[in-house]
Amino acid sequence: MSSPPTTTWTPNRFLRAISAWADADRIRRYPPALFLLTLALFGLTLIRSHGPIEPDGKIIGRDYFAFYTGGSLVNAGRLDDLFDAADHTAFQQEFMADINPLWTGTYPYRNPPHYAWFMSWFASLSYGPSLLAWSCLSLICFGATARLWRGWLAPGQLGIAALLVICMPSWFQALAGGQNTFISLLILTSFCGLLLKGRDGWAGIVLSLLAYKFYLIALPAMVLGVKGRWRAIAGLAAGGALTLIFTAAVMGPGIIIDYITFAPSQAALMEEGGFDIHKQHCWYGLFRLLGSGWMPLVSVQILTLTATGVTLLLLAVAWRGTWDPRSPIFGLQLSALVIATLATSAHLLHYDVTLISLPALLWLQSRNKLKRPAFDSTMKSILVIGFCWLAVAEPIARLTHIQLTPMLLLVLLGVIAGQVGQEAIRSSSPKWSMPSWN
Repeated sequence: MSSPPTTTWTPNRFLRAISAWADADRIRRYPPALFLLTLALFGLTLIRSHGPIEPDGKIIGRDYFAFYTGGSLVNAGRLDDLFDAADHTAFQQEFMADINPLWTGTYPYRNPPHYAWFMSWFASLSYGPSLLAWSCLSLICFGATARLWRGWLAPGQLGIAALLVICMPSWFQALAGGQNTFISLLILTSFCGLLLKGRDGWAGIVLSLLAYKFYLIALPAMVLGVKGRWRAIAGLAAGGALTLIFTAAVMGPGIIIDYITFAPSQAALMEEGGFDIHKQHCWYGLFRLLGSGWMPLVSVQILTLTATGVTLLLLAVAWRGTWDPRSPIFGLQLSALVIATLATSAHLLHYDVTLISLPALLWLQSRNKLKRPAFDSTMKSILVIGFCWLAVAEPIARLTHIQLTPMLLLVLLGVIAGQVGQEAIRSSSPKWSMPSWN
């Protein structure tokens, strides 16, 4: 009597099994359950809070408190104190004196001066209404982003896509913490959308709006330069110049010098202030956490540069050939650019992980044009694994001192680079050029 055939679990079989499991019904069911659980826990925290103070003594919207501090200093005319951590501490101690006398923490303002001027409009309100107004602006920005996504997707896809993004733990963390993630997501989505339409100049101008997170501009600017997209570079330069001129005119040229002097000290400031490295999801965060307590900083920096080099190599593979917004793989190439930007950024905290939704949506935009079932199955599986991982990444990092998010991003980048090459070979396009990135 013959024995029953055994099942060999190859990587492809494993990915296909995950893809088959993640049907539309499960996608609609499990992520909302996670979101409702998160919402219930946050509601419990609010019930146990005393005014704006959470049970652990920290302020609600703790990240927003740093922005509020910067805006308040501008309103008070204290521009000389805008980049002085000691003055931030003094201001917050005075602010919290009647609310929570036991307050000992500090959330220093670290963004450029023009962002503090923007926040001064919100800081003209008392803290509670100001945070509420900021949350409303964040939701408006997310709604505008979803509207842009709708133009990329097939009918019926936007609902599930938006549901998955909203159910990401980082989405709620960004909203509850009062971060600017939704503004960043709108800017990056607009930038990619304009490039998809071939409107390079406007894309560059929009990208310049990310100056408050300048480390997210460097890699896109490099790719635009290498690919010879000079209109985009001109737009980026014009937007940056206008920002500097506006800052100097409204706040004085000295504030720009103050920020340039302050900026290099930000990394040390984050760690001195009790910064939680477990929440960093970029290459630097991985190696800094892995080597905490025993690895010299220079070794962390060397490993980070090495990993960044590998990431850039895969990005170069994805961008080989001629720039063509009409190509079905152009969305994949933009997806690769955003992934590489996030993995190599100097600062990618848990709330900014929400930005990973953008390359997923760009992949879906290309998938609608390519219609490759095998690739669809592989990418869908990786996205499912990624979604599950991001839900548990922080506690696992705390337990193991290993932050695997950038490695997951590297795998996704490798899959995209491979798919771009396969599609170029299938199409036998004369535009495909192996020897040259240009």
